[in-house]
Amino acid sequence: MSDENSKISDAFDTTPPSHTTGESHVTHQGDVSHGGIANYGNQNFSGRARIVNNFWRPLVGPSLDDLKKTIETQTVWSTLLRQLSVVDQDQYRSEISQLDRNEPSFYWVTRDMDFEKWESDDSLQVLWLSGPPNRGMTEVSSHAISLAKQGTPEANGPVLHFICSAGASFGGSHSMTTLFTHTVLHQIVCYSSAEKSKSIATIFLITLLEGHFRRRDPPRFDKNDSVDRIMEKILDASDDDCFRALTAAFWEAEIQELSVIIDGIEGGQFVQNVYLLIRHMMEATSDTRKFKALLTCQQISTLRDIVGSMLYIEYNKERNECLRFLGHDGTRYGKITKEHKGSLEWLWKHEKYQKWSTSPSSSLLCIEGKPGSGKSTLMKYFKENIETKIPDVSLGIVAYYFYTYRGTELEYTHANMLRSILYTILEQEDSVFFHFQSAFRKAQKDKCAEWPYDSLKDILSSLGKHTSTTRRPLYLILDALDESEEHDRRDIINLLFDLCSGEGSCRVKVFLASRPVADLKYQIRECHHVITMQDENKEDISKFVDEFLSTDLQLSDNIVRHAREYIIANAQGAFVWVRLVKNELLAAIETGCPDKQIMDRLQGLPKELEEFYQLMFARLNSRRTVDIQDGMKIIRFALFGFRAIAVDELRHVLAIPNAPDIPSIASYEEFKTNEITDIEGIRKRIMHCGGGFVEINADRTVQLMHQTVREFFLRLMTVIINPDPNAAPVGFPKSSQEAHKMMTTICIQYLMLCFANPLMQSRFSGNKTWDSKDFQDYVEYLGGWPLFNYTLRYLKDHKELCDQNEQISQTISSLVNALMGNQASYFLGDWLESHLRKVGPVPPQPSARGSRDFGQGFLLKTTGTIQLGNPALVYQRPSNAEYFKFRAIDAAATADGLSGVAEALLLSCTEVDGHAKGKTPLIISARMGFEATTRLVAQGIRTTADMNAKDDSGNTALHHAKDKEQQGVDSAAISN
Repeated sequence: MSDENSKISDAFDTTPPSHTTGESHVTHQGDVSHGGIANYGNQNFSGRARIVNNFWRPLVGPSLDDLKKTIETQTVWSTLLRQLSVVDQDQYRSEISQLDRNEPSFYWVTRDMDFEKWESDDSLQVLWLSGPPNRGMTEVSSHAISLAKQGTPEANGPVLHFICSAGASFGGSHSMTTLFTHTVLHQIVCYSSAEKSKSIATIFLITLLEGHFRRRDPPRFDKNDSVDRIMEKILDASDDDCFRALTAAFWEAEIQELSVIIDGIEGGQFVQNVYLLIRHMMEATSDTRKFKALLTCQQISTLRDIVGSMLYIEYNKERNECLRFLGHDGTRYGKITKEHKGSLEWLWKHEKYQKWSTSPSSSLLCIEGKPGSGKSTLMKYFKENIETKIPDVSLGIVAYYFYTYRGTELEYTHANMLRSILYTILEQEDSVFFHFQSAFRKAQKDKCAEWPYDSLKDILSSLGKHTSTTRRPLYLILDALDESEEHDRRDIINLLFDLCSGEGSCRVKVFLASRPVADLKYQIRECHHVITMQDENKEDISKFVDEFLSTDLQLSDNIVRHAREYIIANAQGAFVWVRLVKNELLAAIETGCPDKQIMDRLQGLPKELEEFYQLMFARLNSRRTVDIQDGMKIIRFALFGFRAIAVDELRHVLAIPNAPDIPSIASYEEFKTNEITDIEGIRKRIMHCGGGFVEINADRTVQLMHQTVREFFLRLMTVIINPDPNAAPVGFPKSSQEAHKMMTTICIQYLMLCFANPLMQSRFSGNKTWDSKDFQDYVEYLGGWPLFNYTLRYLKDHKELCDQNEQISQTISSLVNALMGNQASYFLGDWLESHLRKVGPVPPQPSARGSRDFGQGFLLKTTGTIQLGNPALVYQRPSNAEYFKFRAIDAAATADGLSGVAEALLLSCTEVDGHAKGKTPLIISARMGFEATTRLVAQGIRTTADMNAKDDSGNTALHHAKDKEQQGVDSAAISN
């Protein structure tokens, strides 16, 4: 036997445990020493072990040595070939559709950065593709085989290839491993010389034979067996032995340059064996590094751990991560009033609309209108009916965004608009991901908390040049451009017009609405289309007026006729003015006014919105002091809140006693006395004290009834700097800084009420040992404080925007003192340190260690006051506080209806328990085995869930989840 044959024989130093003698040579699975064979299956082999003859010997028939001699002396390739099950790959490939690199369904591979690098860079040897069936991997593999075969074998080495679906159609009872190893062996031999083919066949059979004799039940060989019969028995081998034999044959072939393409690998062990085979091939060609491999398989959960540092493209994995990173706010659309029945139908027949919608090129249509003319309602109407009105929309992509100053703090920003638009586009069309990939990876590498703004603009611009065989049109619907931030508005407008310039290959249709904006009017040219809203909505206003006069108000025909004429003549295209008039007439009827007084009241109403709002404001200022104070609280939160405030949250805002100049602990008894417990009662209170300036949405949030109301109050604040204290209602802010100071005080007072009230102390302060029931009771108690979530999320933001003065410092000091020795310090100690510490001096906290850390002082104060259930868990938590936090969070995440509490509690630790300590909330919850919390963090609060973050030990949340044996729940929540 040749030296190479000896090397292969030496590799199999394994005997049954009861017969083991001599040294044991063991390598870890996947380890490959130079010239050796790695572990296949459950057997361990070392590269240059000495020969050991401890094989199982049959009681009758020829011995192993006898059979080896027979193989060595009588084997020729042609004899073995008759026994092999070889799949005709080329015949099968002839039936596969050719790859069109411009076909979007293949873009997830052909336009991927890693695929392009693998194609162009010889140093990148192996690429794995993983995805569901029918995603084009077979076409990509067939194309790669054709490209690899374009050169001569002498120049480029052999192309070893196997498409598993061809094996599946082969027929017979052969396993996929058998078909694979036989086919690849055949390809290796066809490339080799005639002399080499004999030694390759010999080493292949001997390796299989030795595998048989290591088994307790080797096949029975008869001394009269022919060579064909011996081969037939030898080839009936296990999958692991087949791979070992193929590896041995490959080493024997001494191939230095080759390409390998294997498509459709299925089964965890088959994937593992292919991986080990590829590792051998990489080692064999390590001197020349002329080796390329493309391997495809269905999505397998263990594949990521197998491939290691090899290039790996998993269908939609990176795209889904990118979608998560494009998180955005968007609450405005659902709050827009639905069109009145039968209105807005004129749009579809409008000449400019028809030109825009039927034009085969990119174009822009602008709905321009005065404040309150119904532009947003029209945009929502268009969005909801576009699929039935434009034939090719079903084949296209529709993305929309509605700017607003009355939503969250992000909804008026261009960055949020771009994230929303791009998210929708990428969600609807996966083939565009390559436009995002480079910028996404850079943002991840730079550890950006959010997507860089300039790159968002670049991506949207590049989509205008997107090419594909389907040529899907892109429809962008943008409302209230005038409500967007002025900063960079001109660039956004220029970007939209560039998209519609017709120079790109993608057909882009932009439909936007705005008040007259100088930047926008400057850009409008003859090639685009403008519809003026107030010139078109007179008939819609007429229908609306007819219905509420005759149906809602049930007035006489005579008053209806005169009122209708008067309202339509004075509306000037403003639906908002008509709505205000309707409310005034309803109030008159409810007081029993006769027809003449109703008509007089109508004619006495202001005809301009600004004057109408001044009238409403004067009425509000004439009410009882307590009504004015509650009204100002409602308006402050509607005007300066960082998101729309809920009815239930306002219920507690209004119950908080009006704070003195220097707040102390708020009176819990007074709070409970002020609290309105029934929803209908608080709705009535909000509408009464809101003075007609606010409205309650279908989702039970409260907002200013129109953008013009917001603008009115902002203007009002600029003129109430006069010395007359009676010029404004009690509690009306004279500046935004003052408003935020009032809201900061309310939030701090709320935390004191929530955590330092007598009920809280009596229920929980006496607990010495906390079990699951205690944590459940605790979070259910917190669930009864609806403003808790808003306070933890936005207190810091309100504080940063208010005047930093002694009053705020004393308010915070009151909160600190109120929470001393309280379980709340487990949540709020570090949070207060992070969010409120910079406002001024904080009273020194007692510390056994003399710590200067504010949050740690809190924790030291409370450490030891309670025991946290199972003592066996103590070793795996770094502190009582951290464990307490996540036990409570998990209890809230598990309970029905308390996810908001869990989210609020997570807000107390998302920043301070983050990367600086090497422990993100996702890592902590997974490490502690808290299933519900892990799912909540991974799926619900994406801004805190860094999937790839590692703790101080280098482990990710996924590692910890697996350690807790939660692969079926937590691992899926983290990785998907």
